[in-house]
Amino acid sequence: MKKILIQTKLKSWAKHIFSLTLSKDKSHYLLKIFFLKIKVFKKPKHPFKNANENTVLIIERQNHHGECLPSYIKYLNDLKFHVDILLIPALLNQQPFCLMPSDADYSIIECPEKCFKKVLQDKKILKYKHIIIATAAFEYIPKISMIQRFPILQKFPSLYLIEHDIKDIDDHDERPYLEQNRIFTLWNFGLGKMINPSYFGKTKITPKNDEKSATFIVVGALEKERKNHLLLFESIEKLVALKQNFHVIIIGRNQNAYPISEKLKPYITLTGFIPYPQMFDEVEKADFFLTLLDPQNEDHNRYITSGVTGSTQLILGFAKVPIIQKKFADFYGFDDTNALVYTDDMTNSMLKAIHMPKQKYQACQKVLIQKQQELFNTSEKNLKRILKNL
Repeated sequence: MKKILIQTKLKSWAKHIFSLTLSKDKSHYLLKIFFLKIKVFKKPKHPFKNANENTVLIIERQNHHGECLPSYIKYLNDLKFHVDILLIPALLNQQPFCLMPSDADYSIIECPEKCFKKVLQDKKILKYKHIIIATAAFEYIPKISMIQRFPILQKFPSLYLIEHDIKDIDDHDERPYLEQNRIFTLWNFGLGKMINPSYFGKTKITPKNDEKSATFIVVGALEKERKNHLLLFESIEKLVALKQNFHVIIIGRNQNAYPISEKLKPYITLTGFIPYPQMFDEVEKADFFLTLLDPQNEDHNRYITSGVTGSTQLILGFAKVPIIQKKFADFYGFDDTNALVYTDDMTNSMLKAIHMPKQKYQACQKVLIQKQQELFNTSEKNLKRILKNL
């Protein structure tokens, strides 16, 4: 009896002295010894067990851009490659593969950030046919690339980079890769070859919900560098004054950046940052996509000169009719056949959207679907020519 009591007390003391718990994002264990706290990162076992001549490794070290990965998998699967994806827990937890079909041929290698350097030193990585770095940038401030942060990657003879901003080609000293046709971009900017990521898996192409109302959606952080949210709130005020039937869903971080008046709150849903399954679901349920790009904002010129807006990928992948300013519409190939294009008055375009007949909406969707398929075919041909040396 005394022995059992002593064992119980020892276990109780041990809990206060020592504990090991898994973090919420599953990226590490937290080891507690008395008042000392230590993060323990678990390196994946045999990460490159699938490496062979028929497999391509995609590396995504960022905790964003997960929405691009399904497209890369699809392109490579169509070229008869199995795909391994090395990514961090924070990105995997966002569930970017939620719409992927069950027969998609890919494997996930989950690796904490702290273990990346060690994992990339595994010699089995050399057995892959190709390695593609899905986001060439490692950090944006200061600007450091993945190949600068992990020089061991430069030893791989068939390494390809996907640049999300062509300005980074020079900032990251990637001209040699450009000259060797080893850089891809998300749109046709004249540098590198385009692989457009507007495939998300088994998406639902949904019709307009109602003839006399509309649900608008905005996806992206509430930051003036990315979108003109003040223009949105001004338009909402005008539509409320006109007693229109509509609702706006805003998805993204920094939801407290703009105070919303009590008068407008019934017309707006702020979701904050949400994982991909919920975000894709909201996009499917919406009618129109608000890009909120502003020709007067110098920061927004990036989206027609060096980098693509993620809104375009969602518009094409889900066939959501966009409401977009003419300068940007011209660049992305949106016009009266597939979008509501405005020069200065976004409110009028939103009003047209509310009253757009379902038949007209469906006609716009057909053009968007065709455009997405054309971009998909071009992207796949670009990838095939480069990877197969055709």
